[in-house]
Amino acid sequence: MPTGALERGVDGVLRRHNLRCVSCKLCVHACPFGTILPDLVPFYETPCDYCLAAGETKPPCVDSCGQGAIEFREIGPNEANIHILDAHLAARSAKWVKQEAVP
Repeated sequence: MPTGALERGVDGVLRRHNLRCVSCKLCVHACPFGTILPDLVPFYETPCDYCLAAGETKPPCVDSCGQGAIEFREIGPNEANIHILDAHLAARSAKWVKQEAVP
């Protein structure tokens, strides 16, 4: 598939990554068993275009996010836990800490 939305794991199980899916429906045509149907392939659509037309102007979602989860800034070359997703989008991963169960 062009975006890697379907991926076969080392265990042989086919997995679908919803956020990679662009709803091209090539999986429907490629399935030799005819079990992937277009009506069963949901695609999450969002009106967000990352404000690419705005240029260097800060998008309104940055100011409206009360939790500070969205930032509009340059990414440094060695910032920890930052992953570049495309030319205009990066994500910060959270560090997972194992906690002991409380009895």
